[in-house]
Amino acid sequence: MDNSLDLGKIDPPIWRVMISGEVYGPYTIGQLQSFALERRIRPRTMVTKGNGSQFVAAETLDELIPSLKASLKAPARDTAMEKGKPHNYLISFKLKAAGEDALIGEMNSIGLFAAIMPGIYMLSSQLHLKVIKRRLNEILSPADSLFIVDASTNRFACLNLPMESDAHIRTLWDRKTTKAA
Repeated sequence: MDNSLDLGKIDPPIWRVMISGEVYGPYTIGQLQSFALERRIRPRTMVTKGNGSQFVAAETLDELIPSLKASLKAPARDTAMEKGKPHNYLISFKLKAAGEDALIGEMNSIGLFAAIMPGIYMLSSQLHLKVIKRRLNEILSPADSLFIVDASTNRFACLNLPMESDAHIRTLWDRKTTKAA
């Protein structure tokens, strides 16, 4: 007898999000709550439960109200690094809904940047990785993906990558040995 816990029965992926007329999902309510906490879903973002249900504003759903309220609290100040020179970041994104101009504008307010190739930028900033992730995340939709590498500290952050990609990246990143050529 299989006694494993089936999370799909507890929190099934039945929710959908509409951004700029395009529908994304299905997501679990846990994912939507995370999107709200990350400000990827706003109070007026249109969401629906199940196929064929009417889309309603996220702020009208009891399941999302606490996460939406928590996301609206005043954000922590964008603090600079304690000492030393700015960090160098490599930023890559894949956009389905957000505008690249908005991301470029935000990077311009965060530090100095250069385009390397489409969707890949180098950013020099005194802000911490988590602050940069949060600020760029405020512009992205749940359908957009983001990957940031802090080349100065060998750390990374990502948003909206497929679960298997995220897990694989973390496994590779945390390896202690390298393969001989």
